[in-house]
Amino acid sequence: MNERIAETAERFESGSAEFYCECADPACTEWVEATLPSYEDVRSESTQFILAPGHALPEVEEVVERHEGFNVVEKVEPTLAAILTHLDPRAEPA
Repeated sequence: MNERIAETAERFESGSAEFYCECADPACTEWVEATLPSYEDVRSESTQFILAPGHALPEVEEVVERHEGFNVVEKVEPTLAAILTHLDPRAEPA
C-alpha cells in the first residue's frame, strides 16, 4: 500500500505523504508522515521499513534510525530477511 501512496504523492508533486505504519501488528492503523526522499531511502533496502515509534518487534527487527514521527527498522531475523529480499518488488530480476 505504501508503494502506491508514494507513487501518488510523487505524481501530485507532493514533498511528503502519510504512510501506513509497517509494523508486524496486522491490526495497526497508525500513520506516519515522511518526506518522499526519506521513504525512498528507507525502501531502497529490501529489509528496511518505516514504523510508528514504539512499534518495533525486537525478535525480528531493530531500530536503525529515529526521526521525528517515525522510526526505521531493519528486519534482522535471517529467514524473514531472506524472504523480504526475494519478494522485494523493487529488486532487479535475477
